[in-house]
Amino acid sequence: MNAGDSISCLGFVPDSIQFMRNSGILLLPLQSGSGVRIKLLEAMSIGVPIVTTTIGKAGISCLDCMSVADSIDYFISESVALNSNNELKEKYGMNAKLHIKENYSPAKVAKDLNESLR
Repeated sequence: MNAGDSISCLGFVPDSIQFMRNSGILLLPLQSGSGVRIKLLEAMSIGVPIVTTTIGKAGISCLDCMSVADSIDYFISESVALNSNNELKEKYGMNAKLHIKENYSPAKVAKDLNESLR
């Protein structure tokens, strides 16, 4: 089996959240771009462990909740390592969910908005 034998391009999926829950880990190898990483935040909110790049993580200050790798070889090795380490996947997932709850929950956003309007 070569690496391509285990990769499938599925195209459109009707429910991205359910798809992410069933897929194991999110690989987000962004090399350029700006703005909010909505899919990354969605994955974090449901505890999906992530491998991304520095650009992919831009603006998200969560420590110890994802692997960050900028070279192709390191990205591949981090992806394989994370996928085979259930303890690390669980740790990243729990830390990511906690980060989202503490920083992006409706209650936190409402509190911050109220404080900024005072």
